[in-house]
This record gives sequence, C-alpha cells and structure tokens, in this order.
Amino acid sequence: MRTALFGLLVASSVLVACGDDGASEGSSSGQGSTSATLGSSSSTSSGSTSVDFGSTSSSSAGSSEGSSSETTGEGSSGRSEGSSSSGGTPSTVILQNDAWIDNTATAVQGGFDAGECWASTYVPAPEHYPFRLESFQVLIAGDEEDVTRPFEVSVWTVDDDLMPVTQMVNVTGEFTATSRAFNLAVFDTLAVPEIVIDEGNFAIAMCLAEHDGFPAIAADVGAEIVADRNWLYTGGAWGQSAGFGLAGNWIMRAVIVPQ
Repeated sequence: MRTALFGLLVASSVLVACGDDGASEGSSSGQGSTSATLGSSSSTSSGSTSVDFGSTSSSSAGSSEGSSSETTGEGSSGRSEGSSSSGGTPSTVILQNDAWIDNTATAVQGGFDAGECWASTYVPAPEHYPFRLESFQVLIAGDEEDVTRPFEVSVWTVDDDLMPVTQMVNVTGEFTATSRAFNLAVFDTLAVPEIVIDEGNFAIAMCLAEHDGFPAIAADVGAEIVADRNWLYTGGAWGQSAGFGLAGNWIMRAVIVPQ
C-alpha cells in the first residue's frame, strides 16, 4: 500500500468556533475507477482503502497564485484559479466555492459527531474536461493546534441538484488541525486508481472517523453561502448545510489537471 502525500500549505487565519446538532450516521464506502463519467446514476464498486498520511511542510502560499477567472452561470458562483508549471507539464486548476483569503476570519464547525460528514460540490468549466483529480486542500482546525485525527475522504457523483449521490472513492487518512496551514492530500499517491473525469460535476466529502467535535472543517465568514455547493451528511442523508442554519462555505478546494 502506498502512502499519500500529506502536506501543509502555509495559511494564516483567525478561528471562530461555532456549533451544530444532528444525529450521527455512517456513510457507505466504494472504490474508484480509472475513468469516470459523473452524473446521477453511476454505480459504485465495493471496498475501501485505509491510508496513513505522512506529514511534511511546504513553503507554498495558502491562496493560489496565477491567473484567475470567474466561472459563473445559472446556479453557479464558484471560482476556478489556474496556475501553470514550467517544463511543459500541464497546468493545474483550483476549484473553490469559498471566498476566504489568508489572514481573515474563519468559522470552525464544531458540532459534528463521529460518522457525520461534510461535502463540497465542484462545477468545472467546460474547457476543463477531461481532467485528472489531482488533490485537494482543506482547512481543518479546532480548539487545539497540531492535533491529528483520522477522517474518511471520498469522491462522489452528484445529481442535478448537485447533491452527492454515488461514492466513487473512499479512503481514510489522518489530518492535522492547524490555523497556520491548509492540509493537502494528493490523490495519485493513494492506493486507488487514477481519477479521470470526462464529464459531469463531482463532490469531495470528509467524515469524522473516530471523534466528535473538533478538529473539523472551517468555513468562510461574511461571504454569501452557495447553498447547492455545501452539504452535510447526518441522520443517514445528505442535506444542504444552509438548511442546518450554517452560513459559510466550506474551505475545501479541489485541484484538477486538464488533460
């Protein structure tokens, strides 16, 4: 079994704790496929993979650099940010729903129970397809710094309402709570097949594997929530996080490489 690259991208934030209620339910597991067409009716194969993440440091800035463009449309207000690499390697694109920037306030969601999950849905621009899902960045924090806990990580198809419906990939890894950095998880070093998406939107989800409360996901403060991009799994079902009274966008960003 290979070990996923788990890094820390430098990012500063002011943390404000907030709570939520809801019953705890587990989520189903599935195994990824080499090439995926994401829609509302794909099937998933059984099995899950457990992966321990190593810990490294990085001097990369928390917010991406390079050109950026708004990818707005009907029901869409997410932002994609591109950054190019030298040497002829493909450019990466960062898909994000949050409006958070370094050194501004965040709200850390401390009301999760073990087995509950959050998810961010991403709507790539037409020119991004097909693409490889390379990694994701997530701001995990809480009432203590540098506490490491296991979380389940999964990739989902979504329906026409952008709600997660079918799990394509499920792994477990350890993430560290810190207000100083993003956690970075790179998919192509996980013990799952390469994730190439030809069409359709997708979601990335994380679930508390063994603990309640902190550490957990942070959300932006002061930005209008994009309701159909932010989800909670509780009571055995997915629902929009806004429906639970939450007001921020999860600070979790997908990194893709157009092919």
